[in-house]
Amino acid sequence: MTNCWEAATSPTPLYSYFMKNWQANAALSVAVYEQNLLLVWSGNRNALYQRVEAQLSEFVAERFEWLVIHGNKVSVFEYMGKDHIAQQPLGFMVAHYRIAKQNVYLTMWSQPADYAANRMEFLHILQSVQRPESEQY
Repeated sequence: MTNCWEAATSPTPLYSYFMKNWQANAALSVAVYEQNLLLVWSGNRNALYQRVEAQLSEFVAERFEWLVIHGNKVSVFEYMGKDHIAQQPLGFMVAHYRIAKQNVYLTMWSQPADYAANRMEFLHILQSVQRPESEQY
């Protein structure tokens, strides 16, 4: 990850962490939730599309894939759409990790014109998320 990322004021209390890269005109958020055994997590493509599409206008799904990162199964979803918070079209890369007893949602975004240039940085960040040292086997 480049050193251009800095903590910023979160636009919503749902984010545990929020950072911006002013140089690349990009942002990222991390939301962490304890897993609830009474709720069934649906990580399939259609369920993710429906959840995201409900929050955006001008939604266009670009890519969905499953990866294994540091032993964790991760769903990765890329899409474009007009966000209700930013009120502008954005390109998104979203990853959902199930790490130990937590659901970790990493969301990275930039304006569509900047997305291709930021995509490699987003993939690098995506690959860097792992279980904290204190929870390693």
